Amino acid sequence: MPRLLLIGWDAADWRLLRPLMQAGDMPVLKRLVETGFSGNLRTLEPMLSPMLWTSIATGKRAAEHGVLGFTEVDSLTREVRPVSAATRKCAAVWNILAAHGYSCNVIGWFATQGEEIPRGSVVSNAFPVPTAGPGKEWPPAPPGTISPESDVEVLNSLRVSPEQIDGDVISLFCPKYREIDTEQDHLINHLRVHLAEAFSIQAAACWTLRNRPGDFVGVYFRAMDEIAHHFMHFHPPRMAGIPEREFSLYSEVMRATCRLHDRLLAQLIALAPEDTHVMLVSDHGFHCDHLRPKVTPRVTAGITVWHRKQGIIAGYGDRFKSGHAVQGAGLLDVVPTILQLFGIPAGKDMPGRF
Repeated sequence: MPRLLLIGWDAADWRLLRPLMQAGDMPVLKRLVETGFSGNLRTLEPMLSPMLWTSIATGKRAAEHGVLGFTEVDSLTREVRPVSAATRKCAAVWNILAAHGYSCNVIGWFATQGEEIPRGSVVSNAFPVPTAGPGKEWPPAPPGTISPESDVEVLNSLRVSPEQIDGDVISLFCPKYREIDTEQDHLINHLRVHLAEAFSIQAAACWTLRNRPGDFVGVYFRAMDEIAHHFMHFHPPRMAGIPEREFSLYSEVMRATCRLHDRLLAQLIALAPEDTHVMLVSDHGFHCDHLRPKVTPRVTAGITVWHRKQGIIAGYGDRFKSGHAVQGAGLLDVVPTILQLFGIPAGKDMPGRF
């Protein structure tokens, strides 16, 4: 019986990752690529994360799966609310696998609030989101975040708050952080929030791998994209218009973020059963070089000017081709590939291939 660990890194881009792999800063990803397969993963338009990650999970475009953004308007109350599992109009890959008798665990994925999986578990995308301001008591995740109910207490105890991200952690990303006036410059506070989110997802994923072994485990990390939107401006080489002092303070953040993700990946792989197949994907890339935009439009979804149309895919396992360079693949190909691994035919309404 096959097993799969599917890991999502939002906005991961080979143009950023490969130099770090070559420098020895991402040894786990490098080993994964060298022993398995890798390539680009063509994104869809518009490049908004909830839409794209739901396409990755369903094998369908937004018009079919129904997740059109971060929020939606309640048709009765007209109130704006976050998208949830109820927003999704079609089955995700974990629903299909569960219907065929496989056990599935999902952690952090968009549009999973309120989700329940027979013989499986869910920790929704609401799990790592801060639910209290600085200095306030850190409350549990909202109802509907964790399923089954028996996991709620222990998983809530694993949530990491931004205030727990201390100076020792921040110094790994910003060695000169003590020189920053955080009352005036809020970038370090943003970094704390997104690191706390990553550590919360990792803690939930590690607990799940230890206590709820499944045939399919899907783990989504949003932090790389969120941190990039705050700090890619400072990534070397220094962009025109970036003050030398700010470049000196923040130029290490993106490289440190990638190194962190490599270490999180190592821990997840180590906790998975030895015969587990691993697949790593991103929904789009992120400009990190001379193509970085000089201006970010102040309009809805204006930040997508930073997104590059090529994400990543990589993985290994006995049933995957080793040494294979993936060419021409897109987000809609992920689900058919997973179903093929488990011996399940892709739906005729899925335009992707394996």
